Amino acid sequence: MKIKIAYYSPSKGNGWKGHQVNEMIHALKKDGEFAGFLGISNGDKCDSINVREFRLPLKINNFIKKLSKITAIPSYVGYLTGEYLYGVMASRQLGSDYDVVICKPRPHSIVKKAKKAGKKIVLDYGEIHPKVMEKRLKEEYENYDIKNSYIYTNEYAINESLKSIEAADIIIVNSEYSKRTFLESGISESKLKKVNLLSGKNTVIENSISEDDICFVTTAHHSFVKGTHRLIEVWKNIKSKNATLYIVGDLHKDMTEYLNKTDVPDNVKIVGRKNIEDFYKNKNIVGVSYSLAEGYSRVVEEFIRRGYPVVCTEVSTCDLIRNNENGIVVNIKNDTELMSNLERIINEPDIYASLKKGALETAKELNLSKKNYATDLVVTIRDEFDVS
Repeated sequence: MKIKIAYYSPSKGNGWKGHQVNEMIHALKKDGEFAGFLGISNGDKCDSINVREFRLPLKINNFIKKLSKITAIPSYVGYLTGEYLYGVMASRQLGSDYDVVICKPRPHSIVKKAKKAGKKIVLDYGEIHPKVMEKRLKEEYENYDIKNSYIYTNEYAINESLKSIEAADIIIVNSEYSKRTFLESGISESKLKKVNLLSGKNTVIENSISEDDICFVTTAHHSFVKGTHRLIEVWKNIKSKNATLYIVGDLHKDMTEYLNKTDVPDNVKIVGRKNIEDFYKNKNIVGVSYSLAEGYSRVVEEFIRRGYPVVCTEVSTCDLIRNNENGIVVNIKNDTELMSNLERIINEPDIYASLKKGALETAKELNLSKKNYATDLVVTIRDEFDVS
């Protein structure tokens, strides 16, 4: 069996996608199954055989993204334009020297070309079902009167994904929750395969508990998808002034618009990008992910690998967080439930100590495990198409 990968991503680099693509290529080459990679170039020279990367899509993407900062153009238009251009270029180079293509739901042109050629299509779907995502975000934008919408409410992007979902032979989802949204949207269970998005990276575990106050940290490219706006609303009602929430990372336009309309409490610190290796050090951290609509919140794995307990929604457990063992799991949009659990952690030191113990145990298990997303995905494809 020969497998080709087609992602709107480079094959190398410091980013998550580039790292996973590189791991996948390595796993396929090891067993002689690699038929090639079609991606985009971030400027790094690639001398690997059967790797073709296009520079123009990313240039167009970056140009429109810069333009969006000074105009009313939504920032995601650059991404969609670059993605579309990549689809045109990559589908022309797809060829026929493969049996299976692994690709994302967008651009659909890749899926369409492979389907026409009679190839097997593995859809690497990193989110919950697009219609569920759209509904949740539109409700939030209406409730908070937000005009700067995110890519997941864009009709073109949603339709591209829906066409690919229909055409795919198998769809890779990253969590039980994500799988559930597809089932509830009418997708056959036989078409869905769950592969957790584990990084496989060993991480230095923070074992100690200091005498300092607990600090809560939410790290992301913050948007309404991540639920950061609701987290701030909850913090307005937290009674303890010693409980600080650090919001680490960039802000999407929807979050910037929200912040311009609200008063941020003094114990909420919006700190922007940080070197997390330094920022997380020597703190009694509780990770927080109040996500509304993700397929997999990678930061949850990052927190738990360091031995930090996590408060998250059922959306973002990553199948790693177990309620009242190594963290707290709350329902989406249940601000009262979230606030109650946060105040329990703040006011009852034994609860933090217990959750910390559970988080440390999970961290040790993960660091001993050799599982990672790229190799698990390859194994799943082999099993599905009955290749030993």
